[in-house]
Amino acid sequence: MVHSYEEIRQCALDILGGKEDTGYTNNQIIHFRNNVTDLLKKREEKLGQTVPFSKQDDQYFQEVFWELFRQGIITLGTENDLGQGYPYFRLSSFGQQLIDNKDVYFFHDLSSYERLIRENIPEIDDITLFYLKEAMQAFIVGCRLSSACWVSHWNIHWIGFTTPLIRTVHMLLIFKVCQRKKPSSVNSVNLNRN
Repeated sequence: MVHSYEEIRQCALDILGGKEDTGYTNNQIIHFRNNVTDLLKKREEKLGQTVPFSKQDDQYFQEVFWELFRQGIITLGTENDLGQGYPYFRLSSFGQQLIDNKDVYFFHDLSSYERLIRENIPEIDDITLFYLKEAMQAFIVGCRLSSACWVSHWNIHWIGFTTPLIRTVHMLLIFKVCQRKKPSSVNSVNLNRN
């Protein structure tokens, strides 16, 4: 049996946040991996089960590590020697803020995001959810403008402003914002689509 990406990520965040005591220091990737493995084993033993860390789990761990790096939660170097490179790493100041603030929603995957939306808006329809998930995917990869556009589409759909006039005004506003960045393809946007 394989652990889920979310299980491995949650263990990693609990370790980085200091919620769990670990056997190794968390300043090298191999020590961090061993701590995640040990924590998963410890949690499973409390439930009366043990699942060995598989090759797939190692791949998930590697994905989690580099996703945390890409998101700015961890950074290369150590606290005492910032010039130290990979495999040494540390929790970034941004990462510390995220871990300290328990009320902030910081999603890394669509499934937890969708679950929270469905829990808070049980009557949400599939089209609206599609727009929100697209916005989330754009946000995760750092496309803030695209994310805002998808949320704007969601607002129009959710509120019910689907008349051609409203859609045209909406597209004009998006076009105006995009003109500031002005990629070459923006000039060819057809604003008269229904």
